[in-house]
Amino acid sequence: MFKNHAKKVGIAITGIALALSMSVGVTSAYAATETIGGYLNTSGALVQYATYRTKQGTGSIDLNVYNMPSGSLRLGLINTSGVQFSGSIQWDRPGWDSWLGVYNGTRFAFQGRMQSSFPLDNYWEGTLNY
Repeated sequence: MFKNHAKKVGIAITGIALALSMSVGVTSAYAATETIGGYLNTSGALVQYATYRTKQGTGSIDLNVYNMPSGSLRLGLINTSGVQFSGSIQWDRPGWDSWLGVYNGTRFAFQGRMQSSFPLDNYWEGTLNY
């Protein structure tokens, strides 16, 4: 009798754990999604953008660049002092990439540069999830 009761309790606990894990998985991983973009120096010199955002929850900051400037695009994350605190990511074609392990409450903006080339299209744009 004890053996059957323990088996039923084990099944009930497994069911509760599965239901809880499924309900947690439904929540969004990002506090915000927005379209961002900007103009770069055609000489290839660094540009620092002035719009700061705050990361909610520890995790990745993901960017899908869908409008590329001429050549390649390199972006990094800067803090409120203008110091880059992430590695730079380079896009040679449109697509997604991520900065991993950004802590909850981190204030960040972008800095970037493009490869100097002719003709010069110096605007980029993408979808930011953070």
